Amino acid sequence: MMTSYVKSWVSRRYYVYDLPSSAINAWDVLGATVYNNQDPSSQATVKSILELAPALSGLVNRPGPPQPTIVFYDTDTTIVPALQMLIQAGHESETLLDIPEFKYDLVDVTRQLLANRFIALYETLVAIFTSNSSSSAAIIAAGQPLLQLLRDLDELLLTDDYFLLANWISAARSWSNGNASYAAFLENNARNQITLWGPTGEINDYASKQWGGLIGGYYVPRWEAFIDYLVEMKGNDTAYNATAVANTMVAIGEQWDAQTWGRAGSLGTVGDTWSIVQILAMNPDEIAFCRHTPNEELVDHDTTHSHVLSCFTRSILSPRLSCLTVSLSNPSFLDTFSISSFHGETVAKWRKAGYQEQEGYENFKEVLENPVTDAQDLPVDCFPIHRLRSGRQSSTIPAIEAQSVDDAHVDVDV
Repeated sequence: MMTSYVKSWVSRRYYVYDLPSSAINAWDVLGATVYNNQDPSSQATVKSILELAPALSGLVNRPGPPQPTIVFYDTDTTIVPALQMLIQAGHESETLLDIPEFKYDLVDVTRQLLANRFIALYETLVAIFTSNSSSSAAIIAAGQPLLQLLRDLDELLLTDDYFLLANWISAARSWSNGNASYAAFLENNARNQITLWGPTGEINDYASKQWGGLIGGYYVPRWEAFIDYLVEMKGNDTAYNATAVANTMVAIGEQWDAQTWGRAGSLGTVGDTWSIVQILAMNPDEIAFCRHTPNEELVDHDTTHSHVLSCFTRSILSPRLSCLTVSLSNPSFLDTFSISSFHGETVAKWRKAGYQEQEGYENFKEVLENPVTDAQDLPVDCFPIHRLRSGRQSSTIPAIEAQSVDDAHVDVDV
């Protein structure tokens, strides 16, 4: 139940005329859950595992202190609906988008959602590596969405001035009064504090931060090195060496700390928060699974009613969303059906712009190809039955051809 404190606090924080109730409801959810930790075993600030030095074990569900990683709330019933409501509020009141506090909260809630989703990707990576039947290629494939999430997070954080590594380094260097060598010394100390915190990682990651520039420049290389190591060990059939991994992570920290930014001021933000948040959270359901929902609905072909099967496939968040719709013109005998792959407006624009053919957009290319591949498997996986025609049994429904389209149907008879 909403408290009067939460309502008045949100009204003061987002000081706009006719504040949407969705903004208030979002904080009602967060205030009763995420900001109301009742777990006596986890009272320290929860650390996201993406900030910790990669390892095969010991990262998930650490009680602490220090550095607990137990997520004491259910992400899907707290962070997800809260983010949905904040986005809804932004659509209902354009004035909100000019409020710095609202922009900050959009970044912060989305940031937490991405950080929590990282856990499942990490656990999948570990499970695949430890499986006796897995291959190096499978590890590479499992590592890609993990790395992409980190890059998405970095892009998000770079849109808000309160989440910039550049500000931290610039502030440290500003104390040098123009002395170049002293500025480099101050920068080294600033870098070391948020990474190794000690010459060789004496309290490694104790003061870690989720900042734009730090995610992409430091955490991504660490996780890339970790995934590369797992791939190499699997390919060589070599046992995992925790000490070697830890030493590699310290070496990466030392190299990063030794860098000199060398700029006089912050570079400022990059990108637009509102646009990126909408892309990342385009769909409320971010669980990577295939959902089959049979229902009756009108379709615009020659049949009046058709049985419709919807299959949603994606990686982590909604830019990877595609929808396969199978329309059965005769549900009883399955004589014919068609498959359509729908792209959302944003994905359609990216496809038409040809991003999938450019270097660095391999994941997006895979996103476009996955629905077509799923369509090929759909008849076998979902309809492993035989049909009767003219009193005789026909063969099992064969593989089909499918195309990806933008807001249109492609009919394929089988």
